[in-house]
Amino acid sequence: LLATGAFDRHVETLRTVYRTKKDAMLLALETEFADWPEVRWTRPGGGLYVWVTFPPHVDAGPNGPLANRALDAGVLYVPGEFGHVSDEFGTLPRNEVRLSFGVCTADQISEGVHRLRTACRGLEVAKRELAKRPGVGV
Repeated sequence: LLATGAFDRHVETLRTVYRTKKDAMLLALETEFADWPEVRWTRPGGGLYVWVTFPPHVDAGPNGPLANRALDAGVLYVPGEFGHVSDEFGTLPRNEVRLSFGVCTADQISEGVHRLRTACRGLEVAKRELAKRPGVGV
């Protein structure tokens, strides 16, 4: 395989396939979350995942409201806390998620990000609504 160049050709094919999927996910995130600029994500130079960080008030943990809403919308993510070691106080970030683009087609990726955004509807105003209540500081 190495002598014939087949391996190198296969690797280049895979790089093209996964770059296309990564670009599809980044475009979908830019499109779907354009109205929520506090949401941030990585732009990976390799790998199969995009790491998304929501504002601190969004609980995306395994038992948080976003996880349940996402499941109801038909989309899965890996809660970001599974990718961290707890700090000296035993806390983990609960506002991060890992999205995979490795297995799905570009159309499925776009649909999945759309479903995730649908699951998030209403969460973007939660902090602002709390701040409006008398005596509640955020």
